[in-house]
Amino acid sequence: MTIVLKNADDIAKFWTDDRLGRNREALLIESFVKEETRTWEQQGREQSYVLAIDAPYGVGKTFFLDRFRAQLGESHPVAYIDAWVDDANAEPLVAIMAAIEDALKPFINNRNNLGEKVKAVTRAALPIIGKAVVAGGVTALKRHLGADIAELVKIEMDKTTAKAVEDSLGDAADSAKDSVEALIDREAQEMIDAYKRRKSSRKDFKASMAALVAAIGPSATDRFPPLFVVIDELDRCRPDYAIRVLEEIKHFFDVPGVVFVIALHGEQLTKSISAVYGSEFDSQAYLRRFFHRNYSLRQPTSVELVRELLTEAKLANARFTSPRVRNGTVTIEPGDISEFTANFLGDFGITPRELRAAVDMMRVFMTFWVDDRPVELPLLLGLIVHRLRDSHWALKTIKPRGRLQFDQQGLEQALDTNVFTADLLLQAYNNNIGQNLADVKPEHQLSPQGYYVADYLRREMRARNPAGPIIHPKSALLAYEPLVNDIFPFSVEIA
Repeated sequence: MTIVLKNADDIAKFWTDDRLGRNREALLIESFVKEETRTWEQQGREQSYVLAIDAPYGVGKTFFLDRFRAQLGESHPVAYIDAWVDDANAEPLVAIMAAIEDALKPFINNRNNLGEKVKAVTRAALPIIGKAVVAGGVTALKRHLGADIAELVKIEMDKTTAKAVEDSLGDAADSAKDSVEALIDREAQEMIDAYKRRKSSRKDFKASMAALVAAIGPSATDRFPPLFVVIDELDRCRPDYAIRVLEEIKHFFDVPGVVFVIALHGEQLTKSISAVYGSEFDSQAYLRRFFHRNYSLRQPTSVELVRELLTEAKLANARFTSPRVRNGTVTIEPGDISEFTANFLGDFGITPRELRAAVDMMRVFMTFWVDDRPVELPLLLGLIVHRLRDSHWALKTIKPRGRLQFDQQGLEQALDTNVFTADLLLQAYNNNIGQNLADVKPEHQLSPQGYYVADYLRREMRARNPAGPIIHPKSALLAYEPLVNDIFPFSVEIA
């Protein structure tokens, strides 16, 4: 059977709100995986295929995965698992099986035996899942018989036996020793028998999975193998659960025709594994055991990411003012704020996580801001950065690491970026906005950033009092800081 790869037009309907060019990556990934699995089939490799989609927080992994799995669903059955939601049940095998069963329901009918194949996989899994590990009695066993033997007994001992041992090892530990040793011998044999049953069950399960996947084809549906299993949020799970997910994929689902696509932040997952096995453990090498390929999502530019977040927050057309360069003069104008926001926040070395939080604070601020005048963007961004880093309005605690370029049109010669930096601009606000509006004179300023702020304040005074005495002696900019502090507890998402 020949697989016809999609083209860009085929998948466009799934990416109508894509502003980062993720649709091109999705097409590439699907095509690559199909070619890889086809090659493996020709080579006779009896394995599943596991692909990691690697990207840090805040650059759109979940957005990508949601649309990518919809795209895959056009020609394949696709099971979806949110690992962070499912880690509460502590049994990843059950979560994966349930997701596969849901994915295959639309293809079960009277003309195929797919339903029976699903039931066969479920039956094969029951001995593997087994009963819960019992913790009772282990403390006493370690004290009297040694940690190694106690841990072995713990694995297969049920609650009744554990309690009996605990009781017998109380005040009468010495007299009960012979009984305990007999119990150990019996439990050891039962453990060996259980291991053999589990090993046999694993073979039965894999054989049932292979038969199930083989049944997904033109005879059952107009779709064709492979079966895709998409897993998101693995790096946010408890470390022990994340490890179990990967190990059970390797041990129980390593059958041809199954492709796992796992979204994660590799660096974070590596730290999680180190938390379990210790800092000396080679977590990266351990992870490589589970993945055949690691695809890193393209990192959007700062402007692309800001524009995406502003659009998502419905701020792209909000009323802001910020410095612009026109004909060699720094002016105050509204306009596209994406580039200015990206450059300004980038000057502080802001991370994607902080950037998402900053845009969220902008959104909440604009919800509560009632003044008719546009919001002065540099001041708002400066306050947000300081508040996010818990320094409030203490300029000396945060220093930009680069030089802010205000010019959107490439007119670098129009502005001396050696002095017109984000830090100095914020300092100019700090020096001027507390004065009476009538006392601020642009012509008295000694720096370009001071002139810009003073010019803004003069315009504010004229706008508020076009003809007559000054009714508002202080700038409305003074209201920014208390509002930022008020909304801060509500506007920063915990992730």
